[in-house]
Amino acid sequence: MNAQTVWLTWRRIMCEQPLAAAVLAGQVDDLQERFSLNDDEYAVAREYAHEASGARWFVENYRFRMRNSFLNALENGAPLTLRALMADGHDVRELGARFLDTVGWRDYGPFVYTYCAEALAFLRNDEEAVRVAGMGDLMGLEQAAVTMLRRVGALGESARNAGATAAQADDASVVWVRSPYCELYRSSTQLAKWLREKGTLGREPLPAVPGVYVAYYVDDERTHRFGMLPERAAQIYDALEQPADRAALNERLIARGHAPVTEADARAFELLRQCRAIDVSEG
Repeated sequence: MNAQTVWLTWRRIMCEQPLAAAVLAGQVDDLQERFSLNDDEYAVAREYAHEASGARWFVENYRFRMRNSFLNALENGAPLTLRALMADGHDVRELGARFLDTVGWRDYGPFVYTYCAEALAFLRNDEEAVRVAGMGDLMGLEQAAVTMLRRVGALGESARNAGATAAQADDASVVWVRSPYCELYRSSTQLAKWLREKGTLGREPLPAVPGVYVAYYVDDERTHRFGMLPERAAQIYDALEQPADRAALNERLIARGHAPVTEADARAFELLRQCRAIDVSEG
């Protein structure tokens, strides 16, 4: 038998639950038609069916390891989501099996944040997983954090160590730019409660209080933190989708129905700088 055909067929048996069930049960009569196998693939599948007891251990071990890898991805990239799901009584490994069914039981290898990002996207659309008010927003915030961490991970070491430059909000000589070290998330629920009181994660539904939250990179700790921003700071950040000096920023703010920059916005700019959301370059 061709080695590549054997491997690809075995891979399908490990990853496709209906095919695995048929092969491990020795149900080979209609195997070729049911799973669109060519003659060589069908021959490989029959051989595994004849040695079902041995094949079963490998299939079950692979699936067990992959379910655990789902938990590990959340533990590394979205630990608050993992904690909240467990507090809500979910079998996280079973959630992992449901997710893995949608991606063909893909092995993500060392790409843990990629795994986590796709897992969170799945969970946010799972009605059972987000049944507690606020759960979807918690996942959204941690998904924002993973997005930021993946972006920062692509930067060089010197770029990661760069600090935000201080500048006055009313200084017309600078150009404001977004930083790669921060990601904003607009929540429809009061996430601050869960972030402050970790014991309530997933246990107490959150009230419908909208807010702007940030995940930002802490370079000296090689990790991230969460924070909140006032709406005005978010308006300024949103208007900086491209670098802008004060005149350009004012034009964008006015076009969006917001007030132009005034001295009163100094605090908003400072908060954005503190959470590494923006930086400046000399104009």
